[in-house]
Amino acid sequence: AQRRLQLDVVLQNGAGLQLIIGDDGVGRPIDPAEAKSGSGLRFHGAMLAVIGGTLSVEDRSGGGTQVLIEAPES
Repeated sequence: AQRRLQLDVVLQNGAGLQLIIGDDGVGRPIDPAEAKSGSGLRFHGAMLAVIGGTLSVEDRSGGGTQVLIEAPES
């Protein structure tokens, strides 16, 4: 079904950089075998780890997904 997607983007700069991206979509598949992608998230997580950063993905209450990217102050 077609429906509008709400996307939220928050960028905070303090003792490092924090980027929060969230949507109200259908969320992630429960079974990883059902996922059609994910290698991009793993790649970016590895690249962030090189500089001491992190990338996490979690389900949002009420539906959707949230990605949190944190990078240390350089």
